[in-house]
Amino acid sequence: MSAVFKIFIVEDDPYYARLIQHHFGTFVDCYTEIFLNGTELLKNLYRQPDIITLDYGLPDIDGVELLKKIKEYNSETKVVVVSGQNEMANTVNLFKAGAFDYVFKTPETMNHLLFIVEKIKEQLWIKKEKENIEKLLQKGFDLAKVHGKSKEVEKIISFIQQACLSNHPVLINGEQGSGVGFIAKLIHYNSERAHKSFVEHMLGYKDQTDMDIEIFGCEKTNLTGIPDREQGKLRKANKGTLFIEEISNLDLETQAKLLKLIREKKFIRRGSSKEEKIDVRIIVSTQYNLLQKVEKGEFNKELYYALISLPIKLLPLRYRMEDVIPLAEYFVKNCCEEMEISHKILSKNACKTLMNYQYPGNISELKSIINRAVISSSNSVIESKNIVLNEIPKDVFSWDMEYTLEQYNELIIKQYLHKYDNHVANVSKILNISKSTIYRLLKNERITSKKKN
Repeated sequence: MSAVFKIFIVEDDPYYARLIQHHFGTFVDCYTEIFLNGTELLKNLYRQPDIITLDYGLPDIDGVELLKKIKEYNSETKVVVVSGQNEMANTVNLFKAGAFDYVFKTPETMNHLLFIVEKIKEQLWIKKEKENIEKLLQKGFDLAKVHGKSKEVEKIISFIQQACLSNHPVLINGEQGSGVGFIAKLIHYNSERAHKSFVEHMLGYKDQTDMDIEIFGCEKTNLTGIPDREQGKLRKANKGTLFIEEISNLDLETQAKLLKLIREKKFIRRGSSKEEKIDVRIIVSTQYNLLQKVEKGEFNKELYYALISLPIKLLPLRYRMEDVIPLAEYFVKNCCEEMEISHKILSKNACKTLMNYQYPGNISELKSIINRAVISSSNSVIESKNIVLNEIPKDVFSWDMEYTLEQYNELIIKQYLHKYDNHVANVSKILNISKSTIYRLLKNERITSKKKN
């Protein structure tokens, strides 16, 4: 689960308290803390625990009275009473006072506690998800937030509108910082699934088992040592949308499982032989050319064609400069609202400065630049001096500069040398050029440098 749940353990027996805490350690998304008496607990209720396990027989305060005080402070707090007394009268009184459940101290107590807390966590997670969705919908997650004047923006809006009316998979292609996650959310929150979960998963370079388990989950009884990942991102997104960022990092075996999911709405958790049905909308993104990876055998061909039924291509900001100022003005407005300050505007010189930059970090970089400018400007007008651009390193390739063919070749080689830590053999193989060509370039650079010195 995405949230971290706070559990307070109230138990006057330190050994038993640590035993409970140890068992809760299987929940990787939980923070636990022990209190040896009711007085200390009451002092810390302001920290808003989600769940409290409460020993009924505390030395300093009656269990029912303590439960009433907890519920008076926050009626939403879930309290599970743990007691050595098996008396029906106590049970009735505790439930009347607001206890979520009541567990007797037996050899099976820990298993019962884990089951109850897992059930509470599930309820709390669903509640928090609904609250988050309502907040997003109230703020207005509409297509008007796609700002820009270019023809590319018109195309993007058209594709998003088509995607919102469908349940087909969506492939968003765009560089880092170009807004792929934002577009994925726009599609979800303008579709029939808007009131269901939107679950994001960023695929890094992990081993095959990790990828499989994190998306599809695993069978708890067969795979130990992987706490709280049994559910998997997929089941959390049931009835909603699963957004997988950088799909190219998915290994081929898991790609095949994803293809089966898209075609049949079925999947199998690792360690299980049982097929499960699920209703999930799949949106994926990548910054790479997946067709090239298909041709190299690095990406499942059938999965590729299953994903491109609704493709959305996000051009880098440097290729649609007419969108820079509309986006900048939107970010200024947003930043002022978040800071609760009077609205500011961009001066002509500030706009000119913004237009003379290439934005290697795309829209995310522009947003950071504008936020800094809003904070640094002392009046209602943002001037050019408030626009702090990131330095562009020398010898960086740009389509907007004019070079000879030889200069283009040199710049490309330099960039690859920088990317691969001056490993000549690697760069030679990647660019399909001889090592002598690279060494000749490096030799000429050294000679030029010596002449300057």
